[in-house]
Amino acid sequence: EIIYLVALVEDLELWSLTLKTCGKNSINLSIFSCIEFCLWNAQDDATNFQRNFNLGETEVEDWAIYHKTEYRERRNHFAFFACSESVVGFDTQRKAFLGEYRSWENPIVVENGKSSNLITPGWAPIGSHHIKLILNPNESKEIIFILGYHENNFDNKFDPNGTQIINKRTVKKVISKYLNPVNIEKAFTSLKNYWD
Repeated sequence: EIIYLVALVEDLELWSLTLKTCGKNSINLSIFSCIEFCLWNAQDDATNFQRNFNLGETEVEDWAIYHKTEYRERRNHFAFFACSESVVGFDTQRKAFLGEYRSWENPIVVENGKSSNLITPGWAPIGSHHIKLILNPNESKEIIFILGYHENNFDNKFDPNGTQIINKRTVKKVISKYLNPVNIEKAFTSLKNYWD
């Protein structure tokens, strides 16, 4: 079962995936999340390939993938894709995830059961987590993914301890909040009450 929702207060989309075994045997699962980041302008994304395939940038920290294209040069905003589980791998580039001459129907990473673990500059930036789970009979597991947008003040764009690294101090509070299933349920209830 999966629930997708857009929170009312923060600029993010929440995914709550619940897996449950119903048989008498344990199951061994590999789960791959995947999103494709935009480059902040849909028309330009779809047409200006000479520019766009040269500027994609990402960071990975604590199982969160941060999309920071043009952040260093002129932006104070970035996107992030976080996961509640420890991951065994990740991908940040569409071509590495899909493979040569492949599509979203048959990604090479999923077929091989192994992520590339590359933080690749340029080309089309994506976020993908690879999670491995063993579920025992009648066991259930909830996995949360957060896709979000965040802005820093221009004065505090960068981490004071790292050169050209995003200052993640304020966004980590948001990520931490929504990786808690209780807050996902509250956000879902708030959204339903709003529409009611």
